[in-house]
Amino acid sequence: MNDAHTHVVPPRVYVIIFLTLMALTALTTWVAFIDLGVLNVIIMLAIAGFKASLVVLWFMHARYESQLTRVTILGAVFWLLVLIAMSASDVFIRFRPEAVARLGLSPETASFVVPDDDRAAAPAAPH
Repeated sequence: MNDAHTHVVPPRVYVIIFLTLMALTALTTWVAFIDLGVLNVIIMLAIAGFKASLVVLWFMHARYESQLTRVTILGAVFWLLVLIAMSASDVFIRFRPEAVARLGLSPETASFVVPDDDRAAAPAAPH
């Protein structure tokens, strides 16, 4: 049989990639315990993206595949980003009743409406 994919990766490379993944996992955990505000999420997502690319390129051997396989992987990642953006836009607008009102909808159509300060500060009725 003629195998078109004849590449041999030394075990040392897999060990290095594994140790890198473990170090990045430790870095993610360390960042989670530091209060950086919004940067926490950005840094951890960047680390997760880098780790995912290491797994795809080395453990899934995408580095050695054809151009069509690479285009397919990039298309899948692009589609994932589109779905995340659509979901995020839906979630983020729910916490902004004024944005929902600008669309011509009532704020009650959002599944999560922040109660007014008057209703939240009112004492509960006695039983």
